[in-house]
Amino acid sequence: PPSAPPIPFTYIGKALGDGRLEVYLSQGERVHTVRVGDVIDGTWRVDAVAPPTLTVTYLPLGQVQHMNIGANE
Repeated sequence: PPSAPPIPFTYIGKALGDGRLEVYLSQGERVHTVRVGDVIDGTWRVDAVAPPTLTVTYLPLGQVQHMNIGANE
């Protein structure tokens, strides 16, 4: 069966923005600032930000993946 590709982002940091946790992800030369509910490139949806884990869904296949973002500082 088809499976989602590896998450194409590299974690670079997180901070509180407007009272909500936002995560900074790099993808090549691009930097994405994401919060729960954001969709990146129409392909990856951010479902949860619960340090030490970021949960995303690969939308074309509806597959959930997790990424380590470290503990809260």
